[in-house]
Amino acid sequence: MIRAVFLSFLLITGCASTTQQIDAAYFDNLFSPAFFAETSDPFQEMHRIAEVEAASTKEPKRYRNTFNAWYWDRYGQYPAENIHYREDDSAFYVTLDVDANDNPTVNLKMVENVLMISGQLIRKSRYSERRLRLQQNLPVPDGLNPTSMFSWKNGEDFIIRIDKLETTS
Repeated sequence: MIRAVFLSFLLITGCASTTQQIDAAYFDNLFSPAFFAETSDPFQEMHRIAEVEAASTKEPKRYRNTFNAWYWDRYGQYPAENIHYREDDSAFYVTLDVDANDNPTVNLKMVENVLMISGQLIRKSRYSERRLRLQQNLPVPDGLNPTSMFSWKNGEDFIIRIDKLETTS
């Protein structure tokens, strides 16, 4: 993991040409399946790398806009900095940072190692109700049981748990 982060950092800060075309192919290459496989919390790292790279360019706003367009097309509009991955011996967890007043209502589906989240974040107040659409596709590692998914809200965290497949030795 450290190697992948270090190589990504070198690519961005030392090896990337200032004349390199920043487009979808650039981001596809930078945040490839290998990046997700080698990074324990890939959306946090993706956000960090994008911020560092944007700050080092002559046009940081243009870089961020290009990144956002690519990101929204690939994953959805839920901010990368609000998505966390973790795992233990028996399960894989995805946590979305949400407002304490938001009540997520979602459908979960996993197809070919992509967790598809669709639904809404609903915030009710005494006089109104606000609904934000949630449509997100998140790559997940191999070896997860798609029939074991469940989710819950805990304060400002919306947590999705997916059990790992049992391995026979």
